[in-house]
Amino acid sequence: MTFVVSKQYHYGLMGKNLFISVIALVTMLSGCGQATETGMITIDVEKSYPKKELAINDLWEVEYVALETDTTFLVAGGQPWHVDENKLGFVDNRTGNLLFFDAKTGKKAFCINRKGPGPQEYKSVGGLVMDEKAGEIFAWSIFDGTFQVYDEQGNYLRTLQMYNRRKDEYSYITNFINLDDANLLCSSNNMKGYATHYLLNKKSGQAELVDSIPNERYVSEYIFAEKDGVTYSTAPSLSPFVRTSDGIVYAVHSNDTLYRMTDNMTPSAFIARTPKVKETQPNKILKFDNETSDWMFLSSIEMAYDFSKNEGMHRTDYGVEKASGKIFELKFTVPDYEGMEYTPSGLNSYYYPADRLITALEENKLKGKLKEIVQHLDEEDNGVVMILRRKE
Repeated sequence: MTFVVSKQYHYGLMGKNLFISVIALVTMLSGCGQATETGMITIDVEKSYPKKELAINDLWEVEYVALETDTTFLVAGGQPWHVDENKLGFVDNRTGNLLFFDAKTGKKAFCINRKGPGPQEYKSVGGLVMDEKAGEIFAWSIFDGTFQVYDEQGNYLRTLQMYNRRKDEYSYITNFINLDDANLLCSSNNMKGYATHYLLNKKSGQAELVDSIPNERYVSEYIFAEKDGVTYSTAPSLSPFVRTSDGIVYAVHSNDTLYRMTDNMTPSAFIARTPKVKETQPNKILKFDNETSDWMFLSSIEMAYDFSKNEGMHRTDYGVEKASGKIFELKFTVPDYEGMEYTPSGLNSYYYPADRLITALEENKLKGKLKEIVQHLDEEDNGVVMILRRKE
């Protein structure tokens, strides 16, 4: 079963994988002082933990992919919205281009542009995922409340409409992943203030609620402020479902417990937070970022922002060492890019624009394979995607 995480609108957020639970391991390590009597790891978001620095090369296999450039295939900026074994996908909502590149060579694969007001088009894309096996692209048209489905040639295939289905349950989609051959796994927030999760059939659009997933009353991911009659808002990058090499983790920011999901969508609690999210002012949310065979990576975000200074949402990165159960505050370094730090995510990738890399090259900050690639770039070229793959 292949799991692919989609990149979402306004978020700064993709093999056959075995479900591996760490519950038993944590139970045995409960004497380390980091686990509860039930065997769950507990992270205190108000506490300071020992500091530790990790190099990404020690955690993952690092690949650098230079993206081919032509007059159509121009990456406007931002991060990839789809990352899988064979394809990288970017969205440019200014032009309407959905750009796909070969994930190994960086060569251009195909471009879809169906921007427009018509029933087979999208006005603005808020989420994107590709079913690489079927060769189908699912574009979430946020203003229409639809999934528009296309093939690799940009031909319209069908529309999956959600707003005409149980409006008390499905308010708007906040996240979706390519669960399996038949379904997307979608998240939304209902009118009662709770997160709702459901399987959406990729052919028929039929939705089936996943009632097994626990939910607390919704805590907003948005920060609002008003100045001179203008309302400003911002939000961190959040994803309730995170695909890792060990399966799917459910970590909605409103909950105080994180779960691993089995293949039949049964949750198994493995991490708890303290204090409860609604007891922190401003709210501090805990999110699950990714994991390796040896580490679990999480982060807390303080939901406060100064719009006059354009700063805030302070982030603290945590690492849980699986072998010991110990918790650290982490800093991730990129050995091939001096002074650059990395923040783990479900996509496990990062796009560096060409002009930024050329400046770093001139300042003698690049090394290894990344330096070799950048030596052949021009400032007007597309940049380089760093992809972190699991070590075998």
